[in-house]
Amino acid sequence: MLDEIEQIFSARLPRPEDQTVLRLPPDEAALLLLVFTHGLVVIKRVYQDKTKLFASVNIFMNLLFGHSTSNDG
Repeated sequence: MLDEIEQIFSARLPRPEDQTVLRLPPDEAALLLLVFTHGLVVIKRVYQDKTKLFASVNIFMNLLFGHSTSNDG
């Protein structure tokens, strides 16, 4: 199942609009996304803190794409 999730990310990331901002090759970014999303599940269970989850996502997005997302949602 993890391989399938990684393949989905790998298939999605090579889009031209992503290549202009993606800081890693698509295959590396896909693996990193897989690891991050599963780690986020652990953070959610351990801390149960929405603010910490959003902060983690913002840091990750900044590292991967060079910009942060908002805390809306």
